[in-house]
Amino acid sequence: MPTNIGSMGNKNKRTSTNSKRSTNEMKESAKSLSRKEKERKLLEELGSEQPGMNKRKKIAIGATAGVLGVTAILVPTVKYYIDNQKHTITMKVKGVHYETYQLEVKRGSLVKDLKTHTITGYTFLGFFKDEACTIPYEQADKVTKSSTVYCKYEPTMFKVTYPTEQVGYIVEMEEDMVMYDFSFMFKVYILDSYNKSNYIVKVNGKTVTADAEGYYIVNNVTSDLNITVENVVKNKPIMSLNFGETTIDFEIEEDATLNDVLTENETLIKTQVVAETLKNNPNTYTQEQLSNLSITDLLNVTTSGIYTDETCTKEIDLTKPLVEYGKETTIHTQFATLDKLSISDSAAKAKDTSISGEVVIPLSYLDSNGVKTEITSIPKYAFSNCKELTKVVIGNSVIYIGDGAFYNSGLTEIIISKSVEKIDGSNAFVYCSNLKKTNYLGDINSWVQIEFITPPSNPIYASKNLYINGQLVTTANIDTATKINGWCFYNLASLKNVIIGKNVTSIHTSIFQYCAGLESLEVDSENPKYHSAGNCIIETASKTLILGCKNSIIPTDGSVTSIGDSAFYYCTSLISIIIPESVTSIEFRAFYNCTSLTSVEFKNTSGWWRSASQTATSGTSINETDLANPTTAATYLKSTYSYQYWKRT
Repeated sequence: MPTNIGSMGNKNKRTSTNSKRSTNEMKESAKSLSRKEKERKLLEELGSEQPGMNKRKKIAIGATAGVLGVTAILVPTVKYYIDNQKHTITMKVKGVHYETYQLEVKRGSLVKDLKTHTITGYTFLGFFKDEACTIPYEQADKVTKSSTVYCKYEPTMFKVTYPTEQVGYIVEMEEDMVMYDFSFMFKVYILDSYNKSNYIVKVNGKTVTADAEGYYIVNNVTSDLNITVENVVKNKPIMSLNFGETTIDFEIEEDATLNDVLTENETLIKTQVVAETLKNNPNTYTQEQLSNLSITDLLNVTTSGIYTDETCTKEIDLTKPLVEYGKETTIHTQFATLDKLSISDSAAKAKDTSISGEVVIPLSYLDSNGVKTEITSIPKYAFSNCKELTKVVIGNSVIYIGDGAFYNSGLTEIIISKSVEKIDGSNAFVYCSNLKKTNYLGDINSWVQIEFITPPSNPIYASKNLYINGQLVTTANIDTATKINGWCFYNLASLKNVIIGKNVTSIHTSIFQYCAGLESLEVDSENPKYHSAGNCIIETASKTLILGCKNSIIPTDGSVTSIGDSAFYYCTSLISIIIPESVTSIEFRAFYNCTSLTSVEFKNTSGWWRSASQTATSGTSINETDLANPTTAATYLKSTYSYQYWKRT
């Protein structure tokens, strides 16, 4: 039966005592639990708090009344009230045209977790606080109020790649990036030495083709592009053989020589050569005679040689790889004018003086027994008085050209092969007044070693110029020859510079006659016999100035004591010269016919005498006063006493 608390009277003290004891027990029990532990358990019951939400905490005292000895326990109760306040976020899109939209989110939400839109063709770059999108939100930033958030986008770009090592081709494009859904175009160039017809261009593994202007176009790009070029094959070198009016092309190997091509294509080439020969020369050989020859022999008896240029001035080496002449080389033949020639005993000459136009002398001929024999000479007066003759091509087998071979002919151009060693007599090119061009198919080192017996035996006596393999000679760099023969540059108006190499041990004194344009003379410092100083060539041991030019200044250091025979002979552009005191002799014709020489200054005018004999030990005294006069001294040296030997004692 319930007891009336108010009527308990004396029992209150007991009850109070019991309550006090129960409260103490409760406190002791509560000590065993930490505050954090109680909060954790309460949170587990209430559920975890939401990020950013405010918590309100209220403590209430609950009492449990106990009767009939039951103790009343007071328990603190924690209650959490979750703040569900929401904010409106205005989302403004930057970088692409897109409508502004709004989000309603709870306070404390992370900004980075806000909802964004997927916009096709654009990439989301992040949330920003300012309209210029320069101040980004950090990872931990939260929503604390209604505000505007700027969403930055940029067009989606795709990378275009292609091989970094492009062998035989070049990929050309303006950019290596392309925007989503845009078109991309590029070109592929195949290099000249590679096959331009069989290559394949692919984009992401799929073959693409070029339009009429050579562009490869990829439309509506939605991914990265990878360009590849396949089957780019190096071309085999092309050699073209020109036979008269016909040209035949051959694909050759990298190391193929002309001999290889001739051998591999003998039947085809022979057919063409025979046809061309008989068309222009029907009276010399029969088709049977020519067809029975090997390809090499056939070319020898029907042509003057094989050349790398259309003008047939640069002979080809049959054993040299053709690619050394270029990846695409045209080889030219020069067919002999057989019906214009009379050939016997290894010598070729005109059939008669009525021949006209161009004459091409072959390398060989067939004798009456059909035996091939080299043509090694052009005999005396072979083409003399051939007034209608305009051009002669001498094949690379002729060694000797006889005296008067072209005397009084109408020749305008001559091509001399490098095989020629000697041109004889004193009339080979006399009265060839129409000769305007001498072309030599060798080099300067072999030219200076040809034996010209007299000035008129050299064709430049008439032409006044020299071409080597089609190039006009203005500088002669003689670097391998051991000797320089006389009259090799006689009357060569174009010659300006001469460089004499270390190997030259013999120099004829009559090599620069009438070379009015000669400006400089130089000798290699390693030459053991000669040296140069002041544009003079000096024989070192004898201290003899052997050759000079219009710019010569005789050294005053004692290295010159004698001016040699013909040293300035016919140096028609020499104007003045100073004879140093060290000079004690001036040889025969040293200044003969230096027509422009007007001043000769002797540094020592005393003791000079002259004689017609080189070995004389005394002679006629030369007036000291006359030598002191530069004009008189010049006249004495170039004409009055030019054919005498001068000495000073």
